[in-house]
Amino acid sequence: MNTKICYGSDEIDITLPDDSKVMIAKQQDIPAYKQPLQAVVQALDTPIGSPRLSFLARKYNKALILVTDFTRAMPYPLLLPPLIDEIRAGGITERNIRILIASGTHRPMTEQELIEHLGQDIVSRFAVWPHEWWKSESLCNLGYTKNGTPITVNKLLVEDSLLVGVGVVKPHRDAGWSGGAKIIQPGTSGNDTTGATHWLAAQYSCEEILGVTDNPVREEIEEIASRVGLDFILNCVQDESHHICYASAGDFIAAHRDNVNFARPYYTIPFSCEADIFIAGSSPVQQSMWSVGSGPNWAQTMMKKGGAMLLASRCPNGICPEHPEIEQFGYLPREGLQNLIRSGRIKDLAAASHMQHGGEKIFEKDIHVTFFCDDLSKEQINNLSFTQSKDFSTSVSHAVSLAGPAPNIIIYPGYDFTTLIPQRSA
Repeated sequence: MNTKICYGSDEIDITLPDDSKVMIAKQQDIPAYKQPLQAVVQALDTPIGSPRLSFLARKYNKALILVTDFTRAMPYPLLLPPLIDEIRAGGITERNIRILIASGTHRPMTEQELIEHLGQDIVSRFAVWPHEWWKSESLCNLGYTKNGTPITVNKLLVEDSLLVGVGVVKPHRDAGWSGGAKIIQPGTSGNDTTGATHWLAAQYSCEEILGVTDNPVREEIEEIASRVGLDFILNCVQDESHHICYASAGDFIAAHRDNVNFARPYYTIPFSCEADIFIAGSSPVQQSMWSVGSGPNWAQTMMKKGGAMLLASRCPNGICPEHPEIEQFGYLPREGLQNLIRSGRIKDLAAASHMQHGGEKIFEKDIHVTFFCDDLSKEQINNLSFTQSKDFSTSVSHAVSLAGPAPNIIIYPGYDFTTLIPQRSA
């Protein structure tokens, strides 16, 4: 069998033995809107659990629109104009509408990336602000959630402005689903808040969080968004080519759940046999190990103990400059990681959560990870507890030979921030 996986903007050819039992993992095909702009306008005209956005806008003189960054491909040139029209219909002038990039703890976007992401018209007409999560003067603290999570957020969120979030809904390992309140946490929060919620997620198995609508992490995130005062959201579901397939707007919980209910069947992937080998490609938005991780977090739920995972991804930004502990310590067993936290050697809980997700695969399920990457040295790759692949095809052949005859192989051709929900079938 011959197939391909993505390697950033390139592709890698893969040849597998004819007796291999191969499953291609992908989200199910979702019918895209034939008239997406009309569908977005309809969503804004019929908000769920909320008055119309134009009505909410009457209470304010300013508006702040929160959008995801380049790591979440979104058709913002289509989504934002009708949203802005609705805000202006409520009496807020164009010069009082600003846009904040809800980048979480990712790097800032370049000017060219902003133009490609939002469109030249939007970038030219409106003030677009980065979320400078690393600058204390850009943040403010609103206390704590009832469970003790610190609420540190961008100062722009607490100004007297209409607050609107625009994002995409798909399964997420640390929050159950993306979208909704995630535009606030981690989108526009400080690293202490993001670390607390991510470390909370690391205390639960993938199966307990991924695709679960109401979970402890989502509860924290939504309490934070409520405390901030997120007024309204426009969320959508996309196909693999990022076409809009569903959109709803309104209350940040009710409209989010409406998107989730639509999306769930398309992201659920049934499987009957655990894989001996899992092969994952990458997408151009993956530019560091923060986005690559140790492979798809859900993959381990579909793999045999002691199986092999082969990853291929570009990392032009290195391991993760924003969270240097990942490069310093690599992926670790749970107890070793917790000892480093207790001793104070690791203080960044967002990094710790990422490191534990990798450790779950490598040390708890004994999965051997081989990584092909032109941007990292052998020493960097080995320090992550990976084996370096100098030639991906040779590494695949070696893994197949070790697995024995008729291996079960799962291939995820273009692994990016899209996550699937494995469901074991009879």
